[in-house]
Amino acid sequence: MKYFKVFPHMNPEELLSVLHSQK
Repeated sequence: MKYFKVFPHMNPEELLSVLHSQK
């Protein structure tokens, strides 16, 4: 997951929140 490499400090749940907010 490239997003995990960009945000290694973020949790999977936080990543989902970011992805949803970017839409």
